[in-house]
Amino acid sequence: MMENLTLGGINTEILFIVTFCGGVFAIYKAVKSAIDKGLKPIYDKINVVDMNATKNFLVPKIAELKAGNKLDEVTRKQVIDQYEHYISIGGNSFIKLEYDKLVKEGKI
Repeated sequence: MMENLTLGGINTEILFIVTFCGGVFAIYKAVKSAIDKGLKPIYDKINVVDMNATKNFLVPKIAELKAGNKLDEVTRKQVIDQYEHYISIGGNSFIKLEYDKLVKEGKI
């Protein structure tokens, strides 16, 4: 078996493997790109629903705090977590202003 191995033969095999891997990678990138493009509208809708759900949780809690009500410890932690999530997904409206004011007042 050793007598059939040549440097040229090894080079040819390595070149084949590298070319094959490059082709597989190119196909993978093309398929991934097509899938991402097709899923983008779904991701966008999920982000809108997520933003709205987060706002719908925070607005009543902020209103409660502004009215002078106190939140139990679990709810307070939920408000903090939801607010951090709200900011991480791009929220920056009146909720941020009101939240910051409540933090300064020591209500959160």
